[in-house]
Amino acid sequence: LPWPSPPGLAARQVASPTHSGTHSGKLEQRPSVTSVAIIYPTELRDCSAENPAAILKRGSELHGVKVAPWEELDTDITGNFGFNPSSSTGHCSKVFADADGLLELSERQREALHTWRRLPELIRSASGTPTPVVLASAPTSRAICQGLVGDCSFLSALSSLAEYERKFQQPVLSGIIYPRADLGDGFGPVYNEYGKYACRLFLNGTTRKVVVDDRVPVRRDGRLLCAHSACGRELWVTLLEKSFAKIMGSSYDMQGSNPGTDVFHLTGWVPETIPLNGDSTAAARPPENPSTKWDQVFTEAADGYSAGRCVICVGTSELPDAAPDSEARRLGHIEGVSTSTGLVARHAYPVLDCRQLGPHRLFRLKNPWGRVRWRGRFSPGDPAWREASHYVASSGKRDLVEVLGHDPAAEAAVDDGHFWIAWEDVVKHFSHLYLCWVPQALGLHRREAHGRWDPGPHFERSSLPDDTHLVAFNPQFLLHFEGPPPADSTTVAWVLLSRHVRVRSEIATKYVAAHIYNGGERLCCPNAPLEQGVYSNGECALVKLRGEVLQSDRDLILVVSQHAHKAAFNFTIQVYTAIPATLVQLPPLVPDSYISGAAWGEWTATTAGGCSNNLWQYFQNPQWRLEVPNGAGDLEALVLFLECPAEHSVNVRLFQGVAARPEMLRKAESSGPYRQGCCMLRVSNLAPGPYIAVVSTFRPGLSSEYRLAWHASAAIRVGPQPCPFVVPPSPPLESVSWRLPCALVAKLQMSATGLRPTLVSARLQSNCKEGPLPSIVLFCTKSGSKPPEAVKCEVLTASFAETYFAFTGAAVLLITTLTPGARYVLEMKADKDKQWEDAFVYITSDGPIALNSLETPVAG
Repeated sequence: LPWPSPPGLAARQVASPTHSGTHSGKLEQRPSVTSVAIIYPTELRDCSAENPAAILKRGSELHGVKVAPWEELDTDITGNFGFNPSSSTGHCSKVFADADGLLELSERQREALHTWRRLPELIRSASGTPTPVVLASAPTSRAICQGLVGDCSFLSALSSLAEYERKFQQPVLSGIIYPRADLGDGFGPVYNEYGKYACRLFLNGTTRKVVVDDRVPVRRDGRLLCAHSACGRELWVTLLEKSFAKIMGSSYDMQGSNPGTDVFHLTGWVPETIPLNGDSTAAARPPENPSTKWDQVFTEAADGYSAGRCVICVGTSELPDAAPDSEARRLGHIEGVSTSTGLVARHAYPVLDCRQLGPHRLFRLKNPWGRVRWRGRFSPGDPAWREASHYVASSGKRDLVEVLGHDPAAEAAVDDGHFWIAWEDVVKHFSHLYLCWVPQALGLHRREAHGRWDPGPHFERSSLPDDTHLVAFNPQFLLHFEGPPPADSTTVAWVLLSRHVRVRSEIATKYVAAHIYNGGERLCCPNAPLEQGVYSNGECALVKLRGEVLQSDRDLILVVSQHAHKAAFNFTIQVYTAIPATLVQLPPLVPDSYISGAAWGEWTATTAGGCSNNLWQYFQNPQWRLEVPNGAGDLEALVLFLECPAEHSVNVRLFQGVAARPEMLRKAESSGPYRQGCCMLRVSNLAPGPYIAVVSTFRPGLSSEYRLAWHASAAIRVGPQPCPFVVPPSPPLESVSWRLPCALVAKLQMSATGLRPTLVSARLQSNCKEGPLPSIVLFCTKSGSKPPEAVKCEVLTASFAETYFAFTGAAVLLITTLTPGARYVLEMKADKDKQWEDAFVYITSDGPIALNSLETPVAG
């Protein structure tokens, strides 16, 4: 046989970075290895639970709050959320109050809270302030001011999108706030005296309606506790933050987000997270041309940013010299600040510009606090700017101000949180780069499907802890390209898996990913994927496939995977392709009509015979008898899974007949190359009769439990098969031995004491490996004077029997059946010139038997 195939997956698990039906019958339980096969019925499953409409409907509840899909016939939308133009500048007698109540506050926020007030009351109480507006002009990042809410991630996403809207005139923010009305130069969000607003956010597989009122928390000094616009009459920042806080748990005490996911919620764009050197987990990955790699990343990000194909944010993780900072405390923030760099630990920053001056590649960032900046190279007033100014002439500009749009020298006078930083320092000090791609700008074709990852009755009972080695029961999708994909470095497929969330704390320890494989049908125990996704405990997991890896294949299988858990979850998979393609979910491997079952067993040091490289050792492996009943015709389909929790490389072979015979080894059905952790054998049109499954590890002598599971189109009988090639046998079989004294002939009386026929094998073991082969024959004794009749038994062919005797000194009876009530005699004869001096007979059975010495052995 071939050597073991390489493992299918070595899971890459990355924590999502954060900045601040009815069943009838007994369920299978894990039995002891002395248990025989357990048959369990296929559970009747509620197919509607996997219906896309039902999945989206279930996603309408988030932390106990209703977030219905955005539908144009919705009464809120058709009624423009209660907006009345005639009352937009005056008092409204009836004011909307969100039925979900006020948002919760953290202990620190409650200490700073004075009261909750309506936004128009605050704005009008300010002297000389005009009527509130949602947006006084196009949104800008400079207007965004962070309050005492730890949502730097969301505000970074908001800042990057504000600059995108201003630069490219695309209403990515102004277009998702409601109510809306004609503003003279087009429709846009308007102030609503009624106090009811909504944001259209992308959640749980679709755009959804998130309704909020205009009540906000106010500090004791009269300032807003939440985020707000630097333009005192604008509402957009506060409304967007409040909507986001509602979907994050109806609390301003927000945890567990990152800018990529936040942009995804605001726009539905494709988030990509790239770990940088500042990520503590990145050290585990071997450097692969690091300089070239980071050059490519910068070029791709900068080109995408300039062309409007993406927005960018960066984030830090823990910083070794982070310490409390007086300016941060004055602003009400508790995060540590690096004493050497000025960067904030576990903090997100939006990228507001990308420039290159000669060899210097620069990002312009903003601290959402509006204070506390970078202190390294290219910080405001840094000498590096004098060197960079030498490259101004080559750019065709007059000075740095014209090149950058900012005066680095003047910026040194006032700390507003904005700064430039070299790309090399971004890679060194930041942990993650967040690129959020605009599918329309990339010219991609979109396909989408909604599904459910559910272990079901089969994988739930599996002995394997997750789907690393067994994906047969995972959701799988066939992606078919309608034309030949490009065979270059072009990204031909972007596969975005977004997990539906009902309570965010439930996903924190659950890691999911999507993998891309070659193929056109459902996979079971596959080889390594073309592209392996990185497992993430966030909402989104992205995997990309380049044409040079695809090698012109038009059919791909997408597998939704979960690491180290079997927890059910709903998901949406969005596929963006460079050429037109179709996306179809594959049907399940095991139809509901199939009969399923499983048996536990164990390899021991003696019964783990290894692969067939050593023929006689191979037949020491555990064997199971599968019988297709007569009278029902051929068995249409049978699927066998051999699972090994110890992750040894395993194989299963299926021999036709009452015994697994050496001469039939090459004709037996095989699961193929040995596979780590699990293998699968699928056969069809099995004629009625017995079959023997031999389960093996690649290397001999490996001790481990295993589980043999089967799924058949009709009922079959399964049980352990006695085998004479090894003693003692694997549980649940047992054997007995009888020592033969020096003699030429010995006889042993046998009978089955159970209520059913008993399978028996026998092994006559001598201390001699030379001379003629000893014989071992079973007779059935008759009543009265009738002579005994030889019982038909399965034995080795003459050539194999002689080879085995020369190799081991043993003669074997492969298998026979003892009928209850009948009496049998096992007769053993040695060669007349070579009587036994020290021999044993070993009897192995699958049921109780009685053994007695029939007579005194005949001496030579």
